Amino acid sequence: ESFFNTEFFVADVLNNEEMKDIGMFKLVLMNELIDDIPHMVVTIKNKHYREIVFKPTYDEERAMITFSKSGLRKLSKEDSDKLEAFCKLEEGKAITFSPSLDDLIANVSARLEREGALFIHDYFIRAPVEERRASSLRRIYGYKMPDILYERKPEEKVQITADVNLSQLLFGLSKEGFNAVALPH
Repeated sequence: ESFFNTEFFVADVLNNEEMKDIGMFKLVLMNELIDDIPHMVVTIKNKHYREIVFKPTYDEERAMITFSKSGLRKLSKEDSDKLEAFCKLEEGKAITFSPSLDDLIANVSARLEREGALFIHDYFIRAPVEERRASSLRRIYGYKMPDILYERKPEEKVQITADVNLSQLLFGLSKEGFNAVALPH
């Protein structure tokens, strides 16, 4: 008889219908998952939250892909209200924000038994950064050649992730009734 009973499920954690087919668990581990859901980097201009739109470019001199700012897009009222609930951003500052984070937490926590625990490991930011450093909140992994930016090849995907906003995560967990504790590593 084994001490652990491990079952693996493949499901989209943002899709409530797919998550319904998964049973209940005492422990959920999320390792490097939250930074893979859709994130935007936001700033505030003229009292309105705006997404900073980035363009990936290949820097031949440094042999790496970097992001350069290519504009601003005004956030919807709904997303602005969500962001405002946990963060009062100052002009000239930037932070990551995920409109999908609440769905992820709700869907995963619905599969957790009452006495269960949720462990999340990811790269987090604790506070907004200066807007001129906003591109540092984005990361690119898994690229092979610079031409991938222009010719999308299925076997050579670019994975764009983001630092997770710890304040948003803790706010979302507390709304779901979790006693959330953040431990630096």
